[in-house]
Amino acid sequence: MDTSTPSISSSETCNMLLSNADDMQSITPSEITSTNSMKTCAEITNDESRRKTLLKLVETRWVEKQLAVLVFRQLFSAIIIALEQIAIDGDEESFSLSRGYLKSLLDSEFCIPLIIVSRVFAVIKPCAEQLQTTTLDLIKCYESIEQVAMHLSEMMHDDQQINKLYDELVTFTSEHNISIILPGQYKKTMKELFSDVYQTFVSNTITELSYRFMEHQKIIVRISRLIPLHVVSTKFNELKEVIEFYLDDLPSNDMIVIETEIDLWRSYWSSRSEHDRPTTIEQALKWTHDMRAFYPNIWRLLELFAVLPVTVANAERSFSVLKRIKTYLRNSMGDDRLSSLAILNIHQSIINDDEDSIQIVDNFVRQKRRIKFN
Repeated sequence: MDTSTPSISSSETCNMLLSNADDMQSITPSEITSTNSMKTCAEITNDESRRKTLLKLVETRWVEKQLAVLVFRQLFSAIIIALEQIAIDGDEESFSLSRGYLKSLLDSEFCIPLIIVSRVFAVIKPCAEQLQTTTLDLIKCYESIEQVAMHLSEMMHDDQQINKLYDELVTFTSEHNISIILPGQYKKTMKELFSDVYQTFVSNTITELSYRFMEHQKIIVRISRLIPLHVVSTKFNELKEVIEFYLDDLPSNDMIVIETEIDLWRSYWSSRSEHDRPTTIEQALKWTHDMRAFYPNIWRLLELFAVLPVTVANAERSFSVLKRIKTYLRNSMGDDRLSSLAILNIHQSIINDDEDSIQIVDNFVRQKRRIKFN
C-alpha cells in the first residue's frame, strides 16, 4: 500500500459512523420537540405512527433510550419537514441551526447507524422492559438475556438478514433523497461498509450484555444448586461460599448444622423420582413452606434467592415516588407517614378494591381535625 495516500481502516470507519448515533440527542432542537409542531408535520407526511412527539434520549435508562431511537426513526420524515419549516419561518439563529441539523440528518454517515441501531434496539427493547418488572427472578432474567444474545449472534452472521437490512437502508435513503457516499478513503463497497458497521455494533452489544450480567450468571449457578432437581448431585463445598455470604441472615450460624441440614435435603430428594423434584425456586418454596420447620436454613436461603432484585428499577421507582409525595407543601411530613404513603404508592396492589379505598377515607374523616403528620 502506498503510504503517501491516507486510508481509513474498517474499525476506524465503524467507530466514526457509530459515534454519529451517539450525537442523536444533539440534533433534536426544542423547536421540533413541541407537541403541536411534530403532530402537524406527522400529519403532512401521512405518518400512521401512534406517536406524534419525540422522546428525550436518556443515556442512563435502557428502555427510554431504545424507545427514543425507534420513535426518532418513525418520525424521521416529520423531523425533516419541521426543520425545513423552521429554516423558512425562524430567525437567523434558527435558520443556521436548522440547516446544520438537516445536513447532519441527510447524510449517509448518520443513516447507516440509525438503521442498524434501530434494528438492534427493537430486539433488545422487549427484554429490557421485562427486566424492569417486579416479579422477574434471576433465572428468568438470565434466560432472557441468553435468548437475546443468541438471537443477536445469529443476526450478526446471517447474510440474508444483512442483505435485508441493507435493502432497508437503500429504501430509506431513496425516500428521503439521501446520497449514499463512502466516507474518506474507504477502500471497500458501501455494502461491505454497512456489513462491517452492523457486525461491529451487534458484537459490541453482545459483549456489553455479557459484561453487565456476568454476576447474575454466578449467582444463578449457586441458586440452581439448591433447587431439588440439582441438589442431588451437589456437594456441600459447592454451596459453602454462598452460605458463608448469607450466614448472618440464617437461623443458625453453625456450619455443621447447616451442612447436616443440606445432607438431609439432598438425601430426601435423592429418594424421590426426578419427575417429582421441583425444578424452579417457586416450586421449591411452595414445597418447603410446609416443611420449613425441618429445613429452616434452606427455607431462608430460598426466600433470599427468590427476592434478589434483577435490576435497580424498584429503587429508582422509590426515588421517583418520593419526589411526588414529599413536595414543598408536605415538607413537614414525618418519617412514618412518608414511608407509609410511599409503600402505598409503589405497591398499589395492597389496596385490593374500592371498598378498601372507601374504608381508608372513612377512617381519615373520623379522625380529629388536628392531624398528626408523624
